[in-house]
Amino acid sequence: MPFWKRSLRPLTPLTPKFHFQRGGVPSAFDRVLATRLGMAAIDPIMESKWGTKVALKGTNIEHVGLQEALGQLKTVPPERYDEAAVLFG
Repeated sequence: MPFWKRSLRPLTPLTPKFHFQRGGVPSAFDRVLATRLGMAAIDPIMESKWGTKVALKGTNIEHVGLQEALGQLKTVPPERYDEAAVLFG
């Protein structure tokens, strides 16, 4: 295969988000959650409702407006850094 065709291929495979973040083999929960999120993400597309994302709140999948999700800066409290320093040095 010519070099230019190889360089156009994706560099990384598609990976379920939670599998990538947590590491390890995807669990049944990861697979079911990915399916539920994917199914829920189609709903606003079919209804032409743009500017939303899907979110897991408790055990429910909800549609959240991007402004609500991204409208304010979310910070980590300083005491969480202190806890991490104790655990990880």
